[in-house]
Amino acid sequence: RECFTPSEPCPRHTWSTGDWSQCQLAHDVRCGHGLRTRDLWCSEDGSERKVELRLCLATRATLPVTVQRCHVDCHVPCQLTEWSSWTLCKQPCSGARSRTRQLIGLSEGHAVCQEMPLVETKPCPCEMYDSRPISNWSSCLTNGSLGCGLGTRYRAVGCYNDKDQMVDPSLCGGGSGLQEEPCLVPCPLDCQLSEWTAWQECNVRCGPGLQNRTRQVVQPGNAGGRQCGPLTQWKLCQVPCEVFQ
Repeated sequence: RECFTPSEPCPRHTWSTGDWSQCQLAHDVRCGHGLRTRDLWCSEDGSERKVELRLCLATRATLPVTVQRCHVDCHVPCQLTEWSSWTLCKQPCSGARSRTRQLIGLSEGHAVCQEMPLVETKPCPCEMYDSRPISNWSSCLTNGSLGCGLGTRYRAVGCYNDKDQMVDPSLCGGGSGLQEEPCLVPCPLDCQLSEWTAWQECNVRCGPGLQNRTRQVVQPGNAGGRQCGPLTQWKLCQVPCEVFQ
């Protein structure tokens, strides 16, 4: 609209963006590269009130990025619930008892996690004994020389009778007193960045000023990989001033 007096400045229109969506993958994959999006609208005076897009287009301001590559890590350590309590034996020396656990979150879709045991079964003892951890899990010990990938971790378990006295581990069905399970040490992953955008216009109308350009993180670095560099660059610029005589 027109502005009739200096005390009534024209409204300033700027681009506004919403939050990034989750990384969207092809329907038949569980991890790897995908795309994420965010909403874009034109707002007045920095408010959240949406106005017609043509008002922002008229300013010739650079459009914010609304579609961006993203990555879902394929090397996610398996996440599981704790083991449930052992089911009760109806009578000593008869049948079996079991306990279960479940995969959590994205672990359900990873092939490596699918191979992890989710049910343990053992015969009912003639005298009632119970096995429970007596130490924390060890660090993940990998099989290769790289120090990453699939491995095994361990913790000590004790065998207890119904008087809560520790007895020989073999009475609980285990000879070593150690419990083990597969684990994963993520391998180094370097940061991946998008290309630089074009340089923005100089931030002044006349004389010396600054202009910048930006880039986006496509895939964050992790586990000792190369980390991301700066996402914004600045440089000096000069806009010729009009001289009136």
